[in-house]
Amino acid sequence: MDEFDISIDAVLEEVAEPEILFLRPELLTHPNIPKPLHGLAPRTLVAQATWDELRREAYGKNNYHCWACGKYVAYDELCKKFRNDEGTTLDAHESYIIDYVNKTVELKEIVALCKTCHNYIHSGRMNALYDKGILDEQDCWIIITHGNSILIDDGLVPFTEVDKNDYKDEWNEWRLVFNGKEYKSNFKDYDAWSKHYQAS
Repeated sequence: MDEFDISIDAVLEEVAEPEILFLRPELLTHPNIPKPLHGLAPRTLVAQATWDELRREAYGKNNYHCWACGKYVAYDELCKKFRNDEGTTLDAHESYIIDYVNKTVELKEIVALCKTCHNYIHSGRMNALYDKGILDEQDCWIIITHGNSILIDDGLVPFTEVDKNDYKDEWNEWRLVFNGKEYKSNFKDYDAWSKHYQAS
């Protein structure tokens, strides 16, 4: 056999979906980040090249599968992003330990989620996109049904509580803990937060 003779089976094997290593549907029960820390995240505190390295490391840990639902998302050379033929992307999500007593949000890990699972976790953002007409009822139904079915199939209870706290009395007490440092809100107070998110 000539060194240039490649069987079609060998080519298909090489491009086949890699093995999924684990599933962690409990990630979908992550509560919303308290309003004082919206817009403040490790991705905004490090250089883009550093963030790209961290997110790609998270993608690779589970062979480019969503950690919550297992959907495979390969790298699309043409678009230069992780997305599949259906248009589903692979996103990096910061998972936090939220301490409501000490008012801290500390980075636990960076995880890889498909776009639908990521939207499920960020239900507050999903609702805002719906209010602005960017998502319609069917989009929201798909996101909610997808997340709820993953949790129910694993015997977990869907997280349905909406954070209605305005944090006005404790706004300046909340801190993001990242790399041994503490960061405070990008917004002076609730009114500044509200004005920003209503305008965006």
